[in-house]
Amino acid sequence: MLNPVAAFLLSASLCGALPAPAPAPGPASLPPSTSQEADSLRQVYEAALTWEAFFAQAEDRRELWIEHSDNATPHGELVERAEAAGGSWHILAIAVAGCSDSVGTLPYVASLAGALPSLGFRIADPEAGRPWMEAFRTPDGRAATPTILLLDEEYELRGCWVEMPASVWEFWQPALERGEAAEMLDQKMAWYLEDRGREALTDLIEILEAAQRGEMVCPAR
Repeated sequence: MLNPVAAFLLSASLCGALPAPAPAPGPASLPPSTSQEADSLRQVYEAALTWEAFFAQAEDRRELWIEHSDNATPHGELVERAEAAGGSWHILAIAVAGCSDSVGTLPYVASLAGALPSLGFRIADPEAGRPWMEAFRTPDGRAATPTILLLDEEYELRGCWVEMPASVWEFWQPALERGEAAEMLDQKMAWYLEDRGREALTDLIEILEAAQRGEMVCPAR
């Protein structure tokens, strides 16, 4: 069995994951229909925290939030690429402060949004975002944070991104299977610091570009 400290690190590193039961039959297991969903997402987005408010309240992993926020300066070429895609967008992240992957991703999303007036950014808690966390799960079937939704001007869902970049998943998923996630947490956070959000932001910009082409990129729907 894990000692209490390791157990805490492991539970936190799983980033607010919800249980993954078999989906119940019928519409109740799905997010609302398109028109209702846009209305729901608008309500969730408008009630969500700004980055500044979320960061100010983030007490769990406070030192890491500060470290990554200080490390999060916009990548010029990614800002230019996102601007070139055009349009006005809202990014809604479903996250908790205790999630290591949220720490390693959201400050960099905030830096991109801060550089682009056409890109709004808000952060909702899992209670408000539960339908979309459950709809878009990780490859191993978890509803996890951060779940990041791309919304258009009408608050219609146009794409999503879940939990962590592929490069992290490549070494993190085997660590989970071996029960060594707690021991690998420092390596994961070091990767995030070195990457400075580049891979996650590239993924998000590709989702935005696909949305401009009328395509939706999400793990599952």
